[in-house]
Amino acid sequence: TVTNKDGLLTPGKWYFLVITADSSLISLYLDGSLAARALGSVLNTYNSLSPFRAGFGTLDETGNNFDGKIDEVAVFDRALASDEINSLYQTAVGFPQQKLNASQIKGQIVLDWTSGTLQVSDSITGTFTNVLQATSPYTNSIIDRSRFYRLLVH
Repeated sequence: TVTNKDGLLTPGKWYFLVITADSSLISLYLDGSLAARALGSVLNTYNSLSPFRAGFGTLDETGNNFDGKIDEVAVFDRALASDEINSLYQTAVGFPQQKLNASQIKGQIVLDWTSGTLQVSDSITGTFTNVLQATSPYTNSIIDRSRFYRLLVH
């Protein structure tokens, strides 16, 4: 059974599904995020004499057939990395996902991001202001009070 963050998949709803496989791992991504992973391998037995089929045949031994529509199929010659899959998903749905990463290094907090303006507030519900001249990576000393950061996306 495949689930998403809201539970079971909803009939009639569009999903972005990616399956990757290499010599030791098979991974299933749903809407740009890893949904399942299992040990296993896929043999490279495909050739130009064998037709490529998507959604063909039964899904399991009980005879459950794929009943849906498939659009924009892409086949790659390697297993894509999770960030590549997420980027494809964000492109497909029309908006970029912004991530603000935080790490602690030698008593300092280091924030990094790919685009947007870094903002800060003393309260999660407070007023956020731009951090002047902040560029990624941004290093800030650990202080005794809470600070909340977010990205303003243009």
